[in-house]
Amino acid sequence: MENEISYQGILKNKMIVINIGLEMFADFLQQQGAEVTQVQWNPMEQASKDVKDLLSKLL
Repeated sequence: MENEISYQGILKNKMIVINIGLEMFADFLQQQGAEVTQVQWNPMEQASKDVKDLLSKLL
């Protein structure tokens, strides 16, 4: 195919990751050799109840 993208070898390079939230995920990536920047993030104080409920399920 003309527009096909090759991902061959993409994981051979060192990963550089920005991780938002779960520090446990950042720790795992670092153990695998990735360069990780951890960003602390918390939901907005003014978020609606629906948004807070959804985020609490994710976090």
